[in-house]
Amino acid sequence: MHKTTLMAGVSALTLMLAGTALADQGAKASINDYEDSYVGGNVSKDYGSLRDNNIEDVLPDAGVMHVQQNNGSSNDIAAASAVQANLNGNGRTRTSAKVFGFTEENYVFNEGGKRTNDILDSFNSFSGVLSVQQNNGDSNTMGVANAVHGNSGGYAWMRQRALTEGASAGNGGPYRKVTDYGSTRTNLIDPAFLGAQGIVSVQQNNGNVNSMGIANSVALNTGAGFVRQSAETYGTAGRQRVADYSKKRHNAITDDSFDAADGIMNVQQNNGDGNVMGIANTVAANKGAHVAAQNDVVQRAATHGRVIRARAFDYDARYPRGQRDNVIDGTFDNAEGIMNVQQNNGSNNVMGIANAVQVNEGTSKVHPRFDRVDVVGDQFALSVGGSVDGAASQMGSPLNPNYSGPAHRENDLRAAFDSVGGIANVQQNNGDNNVMGSANAVVANMYSGDNTDYVRRSRAITDGSVEGSEASEWRIGANRDNHLTNSFKGADGLMVVQQNNGNNNVIGAANAVVANVGTDDYMANSARNGAFGYAYVDDNYAATRRYTDRVNVIDRSAFDGAIGIMTVTQNNGDNNVMGASTAVVADLGDTSGFGPAASTAALSATVSGNTTVVASTVGLPGLSNTLNGSFNSAKGIMTVQQNNGSNNAIQSAISVSANLSLD
Repeated sequence: MHKTTLMAGVSALTLMLAGTALADQGAKASINDYEDSYVGGNVSKDYGSLRDNNIEDVLPDAGVMHVQQNNGSSNDIAAASAVQANLNGNGRTRTSAKVFGFTEENYVFNEGGKRTNDILDSFNSFSGVLSVQQNNGDSNTMGVANAVHGNSGGYAWMRQRALTEGASAGNGGPYRKVTDYGSTRTNLIDPAFLGAQGIVSVQQNNGNVNSMGIANSVALNTGAGFVRQSAETYGTAGRQRVADYSKKRHNAITDDSFDAADGIMNVQQNNGDGNVMGIANTVAANKGAHVAAQNDVVQRAATHGRVIRARAFDYDARYPRGQRDNVIDGTFDNAEGIMNVQQNNGSNNVMGIANAVQVNEGTSKVHPRFDRVDVVGDQFALSVGGSVDGAASQMGSPLNPNYSGPAHRENDLRAAFDSVGGIANVQQNNGDNNVMGSANAVVANMYSGDNTDYVRRSRAITDGSVEGSEASEWRIGANRDNHLTNSFKGADGLMVVQQNNGNNNVIGAANAVVANVGTDDYMANSARNGAFGYAYVDDNYAATRRYTDRVNVIDRSAFDGAIGIMTVTQNNGDNNVMGASTAVVADLGDTSGFGPAASTAALSATVSGNTTVVASTVGLPGLSNTLNGSFNSAKGIMTVQQNNGSNNAIQSAISVSANLSLD
């Protein structure tokens, strides 16, 4: 990582609470200490209501804040935070935050109407821990759990756990039905969170039968000690059947939102049905410690998901202007830290994203109680998909066979993430029955002098499976576009962008990085990292009709001057495994003990029993992949995948070990 401010935003948290030297602290959102949350045998019917959650001109300064707005039915929505600060003390701290959810037999019926979640001109320059949950859907569990500890000057044993679980069960018993007749659904952030610092979690949901997640565990250390961290999200959706006649589904983050933000920023926007989304972060940041910073760090970031017996039907027949789009426009410029964005309009998906990060900056001296070499014991980031078993059908409008309006499904990322520094993961999905993934594990030692870290292991794993899959387009077909335009210019760090409009896909991407910059003497004496894949798509069928345009575009200065690891995946096809796995060990500086170093990248793919039927397209652009005027003067490891086909396995594995002296 070139920039050194990966977790600078978390420093605002250390002044919030002055904890004792020896403390146990926890926050748990559930019915009681012995049972998980539970909301009975739900039936929910909605005959065209208007549902609106609005936050406007809300500008708190600093602190710990939860905002929950709900217009839906039979939901479990929980947010739990435990924040602790140890100032010049010594002792043990246990910080935990847990969120549980369970809604059982759901039946959902929606007869049109409109659902809107808005965050406008709010939370700018906020500093601290902020969780915002807006829900208009039905039979959902949402989550968000934070555990934060700040240690300044003393010695501490820190044990942290942030956990969110969800389920949504039978989805109607014998009915197994989620039906939407002609609703309009919108999630909008415009503008908000400018210059925000700390940990920000935003969930906006208009869909049905979802389990969403988000779990953070953060330790900021300017002293010495041991850290055990875990951040995990779990999800199960159930046995749903979805029929969707919606007019429009729209997710948008626009107009300078999150510009110059600093810290951990997680955003989930969902208009789909029966989804498990995820996002889990665990971070240990050691800066300027006057003794050996982290003697031992064990980290685990994991997100799990499972969608069972899913079927999805997307009908544009009733509403020929039916449209699904995800938009990120003019946002996250000059932001630094960890930024994860999930935008989903599809059905029965598992999405993922897990980060595990440890950063040492300016740590140098030896403490007599510790070893000569600090240890990063184990680092782990896991994104697991699950069994998405079902069919996805999309019907284009028969009323206008020469339809040339907005794309039926469109992902658009433009003029965003310029000069961003740190880790950025973006997932945009309008498809059906997908597992997406993306897992990052990073160790960064910067200007640490004398005794830096003995890195035992750094792993990033993403898994996936789609079974009994079927994808079809009826009548005339429908347009699908992915655009990445004029974004990530001058960006610095690790960037993963996944855009998908297809059906029954597994789209991976796993990164594991160990980077040492400007360190002396004892380098990463042992550095072993691995980035893995794994993907399975089973009994496949795909059909494409005549009036279908599928377009992937990366253009207009995208990634110009960017430095670091860049992975971009654009897919409009059906029943695919895409992949992309990167493992890097890099040492830059005056070294005398580099190695042994091992860097492993492994991919595996199975696509089974395939049938593909494609009718000849009518007119332009048809099926098109474009990479134009992008990646100019970019430096680092770059992977670009563009696919409009069907039943493919497209893989890329890169493993790099570098030992460069700057003398």
